[in-house]
Amino acid sequence: MTSLSDIVLKIGDSIKFRHLGIGFVWAWIYCSFETSALYPDRFGVGINADISWLASAVSVTLCLFAFGFFFRFRDLSNHKNLPFIATALMACGTFASAMAGDWAAVGVLSGIATGVGSALLIVLWGDALFRIDAERAEVAIPAASGVMLVCSFVFPYIEGIVAVVGVSALPIFSAVCLVLTYGDASDSSGECGRSEKRAEACGVRLFSYGSTAVHAGRSKAVGRKKTTGELLRFCLLVCVAYFVIGFFSAFGSPESAFQEAYGFDVSTLIGSVSGLCLAVWFIFFSSRIDMTVLFRWLSPLMVIGIAAASFDGVLPETVLSVVISIADAVLQVVVMLHFLGMARRGPFAAAFVVGVSQGFIQMGILLGNLTGAKAEDFILSGVCEMWALSLALVCLLSLAMALAPTGYVASMRIALHEEDDVRKDENPGALLTEERAREKRVAELSAEKGLSARESEVLGYLAKGRSQPYIREELVLSKNTVATHVKHIYQKLGVHSKQELLDLFEG
Repeated sequence: MTSLSDIVLKIGDSIKFRHLGIGFVWAWIYCSFETSALYPDRFGVGINADISWLASAVSVTLCLFAFGFFFRFRDLSNHKNLPFIATALMACGTFASAMAGDWAAVGVLSGIATGVGSALLIVLWGDALFRIDAERAEVAIPAASGVMLVCSFVFPYIEGIVAVVGVSALPIFSAVCLVLTYGDASDSSGECGRSEKRAEACGVRLFSYGSTAVHAGRSKAVGRKKTTGELLRFCLLVCVAYFVIGFFSAFGSPESAFQEAYGFDVSTLIGSVSGLCLAVWFIFFSSRIDMTVLFRWLSPLMVIGIAAASFDGVLPETVLSVVISIADAVLQVVVMLHFLGMARRGPFAAAFVVGVSQGFIQMGILLGNLTGAKAEDFILSGVCEMWALSLALVCLLSLAMALAPTGYVASMRIALHEEDDVRKDENPGALLTEERAREKRVAELSAEKGLSARESEVLGYLAKGRSQPYIREELVLSKNTVATHVKHIYQKLGVHSKQELLDLFEG
């Protein structure tokens, strides 16, 4: 039976604090627009009424799409000044926005600065997390919710210059973590050298990202049209979900009634804990992400929250706010993991899928907030009832669910196998000889070291440079099962790292 100390050690071994830096970006969004830390004089007023928020929301949406497309063929690790540019824009924009007062021009300019800076930082974090070991990224992204958890106990209760400086410093902490994470990726870049050489022999341009290689430009990519359709359908689903979240966020305000009643930010606390629960799940269980399955259990929860919006009182408001916070926290984590996994398996660069997916998220929030603000005016004037709007949102969410793609992993796997066939056709002799030599070496080592049939199968994938997440997907095995097989293989072969194992197959 696993002891508590073993659990703590395993969690500590799986998490590096510097990999949690994207949590400071989420915390900055929370502190800037969901608390009155920057604007204590606007107590009880929704932040979406502010011109700085509107400028930031529009610019971050546009820039996420723009950066995603612009950086899709570029190696961002070579642009070491980008994290500092993003940080400077966010920190200076945040400080200027808080000090702008009634100066609308300053509010607009500061909002644009924070929007551009946060968009750039989000894309950079997606790229950096893609480069590190996939196992660590799967844990780091949900664990970053812990940063939000800490901030929920601090920033709603401070004000003045201390609050302004504190919120402005959050992007700086994120940038420091980002630079260190890029350093980790550089240290492990040698593991994909073999994949690069093989791809170059086939005339395919690659960028190295940690333990994997991403296809940065393929003029003849097989399955690109199909995977693009899958990407857009997932993005549409996420956009609708965040439209609902943004819609109801427009009715709330920093330090609302339920927070006054309970003395702390209940919803953010519960949402952050939900993200941390995902981290624990990924450490001890399977890391398989299925967006469709996620929405099957998340949608009823959102429907309950939407229904609660039709009632008045502290309790319904609390239920609605908690549901929104849980949905936001879980979706933010799972969307990042899902689309980074899509980049690892498919023809898209990480910067592209992160930029596009996060762009749809921000577009949903923006449109939802604006629509919610207008709907609130209609409700107050008696033009429509809240229950009618709630019913319309339920129908919209149901329609998005009906359009959600299924069987993505399987279809992606087929596309990749088809692409391998194309490469074989382009250079059949070299690849066939290499594959046969590798299979022969796997059989020899398996017989010599006494590997089981399953261990031999896993060794075959490791010899190709495949990661553990890839093996789990291919063999439909749990995270712990694959990890155990890899551990036994290393022990029997007398190696201590993936690179040492690959050296056994050098010709």
